[in-house]
Amino acid sequence: MPDWRTFRAQLVAGEKGAAAANGSPLADDPPSPPDASAPLLGSSWAYDNGRVIERGAVILGGVEQAFWFGLRQQYFHKTIMLVLEHDERRFTKGIILNRPTSVADLDTLAGATDDRGTQMGLGSGGGTGIKWPAGPIREKMRAAEGEEWKIWFGGDVQSFGSSDPSVMCLHSLTSEAVKKASKPVMKDIMWTNFDTARILVEAGEAHPSDFWTFCGYAGWGPGQLMGELERKSWYMAATDSGTLLKEMARMGRDADPRDAGLDTWNLLMGMIGREVVAASSRGSFEDLMLKEWVRANLLPVRPRKEIPAGFASTQELAALSAPDAVAQRAQQASAAGGVVAPGTLIRAAGRGRSPFLLDNQYFHKSIVLVLTDDADKTVGVILNRPTAKGVECVLQNKETRARTTSKIPLRFGGEYAIRTAPDLLWFHSRSDAETAGVGRDVA
Repeated sequence: MPDWRTFRAQLVAGEKGAAAANGSPLADDPPSPPDASAPLLGSSWAYDNGRVIERGAVILGGVEQAFWFGLRQQYFHKTIMLVLEHDERRFTKGIILNRPTSVADLDTLAGATDDRGTQMGLGSGGGTGIKWPAGPIREKMRAAEGEEWKIWFGGDVQSFGSSDPSVMCLHSLTSEAVKKASKPVMKDIMWTNFDTARILVEAGEAHPSDFWTFCGYAGWGPGQLMGELERKSWYMAATDSGTLLKEMARMGRDADPRDAGLDTWNLLMGMIGREVVAASSRGSFEDLMLKEWVRANLLPVRPRKEIPAGFASTQELAALSAPDAVAQRAQQASAAGGVVAPGTLIRAAGRGRSPFLLDNQYFHKSIVLVLTDDADKTVGVILNRPTAKGVECVLQNKETRARTTSKIPLRFGGEYAIRTAPDLLWFHSRSDAETAGVGRDVA
């Protein structure tokens, strides 16, 4: 006998069929030919769930807000999340299903090179650059000899960067011992914590390959998720467990993590009738930024090449990773007697992969003018970041006493304020103002 989700899917299919017969489609998107690979009443089905939030529902990342997850929290872009728990008065908990890593050992995860910490893009601002203690998650995920637990990124709450990481396992096992140790999510899908999964493996009730292991989760307070749905940050969907299990098995087996699970998101968007929206966003800026986040955080560490002594040729520099190439150029500049002093112009590295794609994006292709330099710090200002804002100044003619208002364009100079300087820095190149003692020389 089908469960209530399948029954609801049949009702939705019946309503859509009746509406199509009457020439009044229910979906927001224009009518499109049926997709034979995802029949609604077949073994695989899915439908738009409106704003129904419940355990076992699927949350799909929305794409209708410009740059929504392009500049921050890129891991949420085109995400597929499974709701594990929902209490509208307290809390909603979900895990991301389409962010597999390609490792089973955290020591090989990008950036994780020692127990002092590493960088993951999970800060409050959504970019990389925060240090997290690697020890707790490594200790929790330490497997017995011969075991392999492939790690998936489940969300930014209690994730890789937490001192108390949350590691949970999804599965579709049916033995009574496993069921008693697990919590149901939907038909044929249950979850348990990692410690319990380890015990089940040690007891011979399961094998590590029976589980999908997630670190971290996503969470919403009372009313928060509903508000985000109203802003079209997400789409709610319902689908059968077979579709999710099949896609997770495919991603875990042979999908390239660098693809960021976008194929599965496109599949589900098509199944719920939003293929037009999905197609319009393929290859977008947000897609590229998501893949950059995955490259920086969910791939194995690439062994660093030794920086050759002395001066490197252009070919040798091209063979180095971006950080190594920067270090080599700095070494060569130092050897050549390069000096950073007030008046020096610094240009952000323009060759190879920019180090400012995920973090401190305002430095990408920036030009910085050094204002002061001493043993404690170097202070500079970015010159090429104009804003849409301006500063209104009232000017008075000395002879006529007439007043006019002029708007001077305002530029973003950097994230720090200089304590000994006013809120705004003013630059000029007028000789008469210099003669009058207005300002001080920079160069």
